[in-house]
Amino acid sequence: MSGRKAAPPVPAAPEAPVPKGAEKNLLDAIARLEKNKPTDPELKQRAKAGKLRVNPTTAALEAGCSRRLAYKFPRVRKALGIGEDEEATSEAGKEPARTGKSLQEVVVQLRREKTDLKRERDLALSRSAALVVRLRQMEREVAREVRKATRRAKRPENPNQIAGKVHRLFPADEE
Repeated sequence: MSGRKAAPPVPAAPEAPVPKGAEKNLLDAIARLEKNKPTDPELKQRAKAGKLRVNPTTAALEAGCSRRLAYKFPRVRKALGIGEDEEATSEAGKEPARTGKSLQEVVVQLRREKTDLKRERDLALSRSAALVVRLRQMEREVAREVRKATRRAKRPENPNQIAGKVHRLFPADEE
């Protein structure tokens, strides 16, 4: 035999402890919600209307505890379908949030994005203000041209004829 020692046996994975207290209440509440049999009066009304959803808020309401506790316990998060990846999704919910960056880097990037968005907003406001000014100028020009056209329409066709009523200084003798 060689001088090697046999590897110690790998201990079996310990069984998960039985949930107690708030965790048990939340898991029981989730089970009732999934069966569409809540005990809370408000949730009963939602169930009758067919609008009952299983989420951290309804689970906490059914269990009679804080919504924060629904996020505290891993089993409850798993039962609700809230995984580590789902918690770290962006606001669009499609792409994962920025990972691998420190919080300071994320804050700096968000501040840059905020500055860029402010700059774009200010540019859009400036352009719309310029358009309003140009619109007012064009309204004045159109009004001026309308007045000119009105005056031209009142002119007689004969350029030598005096416009308006003619008053004779010396009336002709009528015989």
